[in-house]
Order: sequence, then C-alpha cells, then structure tokens
Amino acid sequence: MNEKLDLGRDHVRADVFFTNGVGSLNRWGVNMRTSESIEAFIIGGLAKIKKTQPETIQKHARLIEDLEIDSLDALDLMFQLEEEFAIEVPPEHQLQFSTVQDVIAYVQQRVGHTLPRSA
Repeated sequence: MNEKLDLGRDHVRADVFFTNGVGSLNRWGVNMRTSESIEAFIIGGLAKIKKTQPETIQKHARLIEDLEIDSLDALDLMFQLEEEFAIEVPPEHQLQFSTVQDVIAYVQQRVGHTLPRSA
C-alpha cells in the first residue's frame, strides 16, 4: 500500500495570501508584511496625523521635539498600529518611543521583520 496522495499544488505554498483588514496574511494567519511596507505605513500614518507629506518625515526625527507629536497624536498612531498590524502596544512600551525609527523597529520586531542595525 504505497500510494501517493496528491494534496494539490497549494498545499506547500506559503505565498497564498488573504487580507482580513489587518494586513496581508498567508493562509496560516502569519503576517507577511515586508519591513519596507511597515516603514511606509508608519511614516504615512505620521504624515497623515501631522497633515504633511510622507517625504517630510525622516526616520531619525524625534517624535515630540521634531514632529511635535502630542498625546492625542500618539494615541491616534497607536490605534492605527494596533488595527493595521493586529498587535497590542502596551503603554509601558509606548514610553520607549523617542524617534520614528524606534516605532518602526518595534513594529517590525512585533510582526517578525527585524532588520540588522546599521553600524
């Protein structure tokens, strides 16, 4: 009894995606967002909050001092991140965010897209 079972061509494909409102997920529910798309979403979100163009938001910009993010803006950003990436950002983690890059690195780490740091 050595029959081969053909499960079809999709049974080993990890690139079959669906969207459920929280980003691109593969069929096992794993977030497949790229590091670049995470960065673009965060910068775009900050630009929308500050009513400016995304090109004006630099990764090294300080959230409070440079972008003048206030507590209401921060709450808006955290809500966007939690909705888009299906993560929870506890208040104690939010206190660690000083720059745009801090937010990007945190979300990338939470969704499994950590990048090596530049020297």
